[in-house]
Amino acid sequence: MKEEVAEVNRRQKLKKEFKMVQPKRNFFKIELRRFCWVLLFGLVAFLAYYGAVRGRNSQICEYKNKLIHLQAEKKKITLENQDLQLKINSQSDPAWIELILMKELGVVPEGKLKVHFTHQK
Repeated sequence: MKEEVAEVNRRQKLKKEFKMVQPKRNFFKIELRRFCWVLLFGLVAFLAYYGAVRGRNSQICEYKNKLIHLQAEKKKITLENQDLQLKINSQSDPAWIELILMKELGVVPEGKLKVHFTHQK
């Protein structure tokens, strides 16, 4: 009987030792799970940030292209405006009027001969 009691005591002692070791294993499992969640959250946050940065960079590139196009258009319109301003300012100049009549209406001044060239095949 003493041997049976000693065996039971020994088994209980082993169970206590095993239980002491067991919580450490559970502790590591819990910590590993927590670490995985933190890692997953960090990865999702990084991907969201990276997507936002890529979107912003594409918008910046698009706006730069639009700016270049608008600057070229502005330059073209400015040159056209200067040309029109020059035409308006020189309306009272007889030489300018004669040039416009010759260019746009095909009028020939007195004493000059108008020549037309035709293409023949």
